[in-house]
Amino acid sequence: MASILQKRLPKELRQLQESTEGFTVQLGNDDSITHWIVTLPPPPADSPYAQGVFRVDVVFPQEYPHAPPVFRFLTPIFSPSVDTEGRLCERILDGWQPSQTALAALQIISTIFIDYSLGVVNTEAAKLAAEDATAFKERARAHTKKYARGELLHILRTAVGCVNEGFAPSVFSFLRVRERLCVWNLIFSLQLF
Repeated sequence: MASILQKRLPKELRQLQESTEGFTVQLGNDDSITHWIVTLPPPPADSPYAQGVFRVDVVFPQEYPHAPPVFRFLTPIFSPSVDTEGRLCERILDGWQPSQTALAALQIISTIFIDYSLGVVNTEAAKLAAEDATAFKERARAHTKKYARGELLHILRTAVGCVNEGFAPSVFSFLRVRERLCVWNLIFSLQLF
């Protein structure tokens, strides 16, 4: 007999893939339905995280949906809500209910790009955001450029030659589409739907 976890996660995986919000997902290295790597939708253009590509590790415990998934940012981010190891502030998902979905949780997590007061685990970032919003945004922007898009641009420059900054959004869009197609192929091959 299949557990609630085994019945529910394939549906939630499909729901996330069919979302028009820009999430992309792939199964983790172990190809387990309980381990996802999710690329969040692009942050808003006026956010200090704009043009960053942020990936989140999602692990579903055996108790899911009675216990929330565990989220960890794989892409370094300078945010009051994420510690230096990528762990998300647990307060963000306080009040988790079994009726909630991974998509709903990821939508909440995506709000850290615009709301810096959701919960604090990085006191340095929180203090800077509270005391000097301009300095916080500059630091978050520099961190994003270094970790959330800089590495990809470096790889592209090395592989293709000289790639300018305007080329990056097109490449990110291409990579997101490619990732989405790979996951659909995986779902089809596993016959999860």
